[in-house]
Amino acid sequence: MKVFLLQDVKNVGRRFEVKNVPDGFARNFLIARKLAEPHTSQTEKKVSKLRDEAARVEAKTEEEYKIIADLIKDKEIVIKGKANAEGHLFAAVKESNISEAIKQTLKAGIAPNLIELESPIKGVGEYKIPIKLGKQKAIVNLKVEAL
Repeated sequence: MKVFLLQDVKNVGRRFEVKNVPDGFARNFLIARKLAEPHTSQTEKKVSKLRDEAARVEAKTEEEYKIIADLIKDKEIVIKGKANAEGHLFAAVKESNISEAIKQTLKAGIAPNLIELESPIKGVGEYKIPIKLGKQKAIVNLKVEAL
């Protein structure tokens, strides 16, 4: 059965592609979970509209990300936390903490899932934090201080 994929499906295909899949898989999994629709002339028109709308939204999002990237590029934010004498924090600094600090300091809303931390920060010091904004990356300098 030919189907239009409405979302990315692992090991099947990407959004808006036409794929030929087994009938049972299409009916019982893809269509039942609204991941795909059967390929017809009507759904082709519908998917064409969805494709155009998605391209428009993506272009607008990229513009917003470019503005945010210019705003936060190479800025420094400070997070203070309780630490012991050796400089180890009692509570690790996570993506959500960094997102909140950026929001308060730079007045830019950044979702925690855009911040690319390898692991939570557990020590006092200075860190360079990459933030993925669409197709570009911005670096924020993070300074963690003890209270």
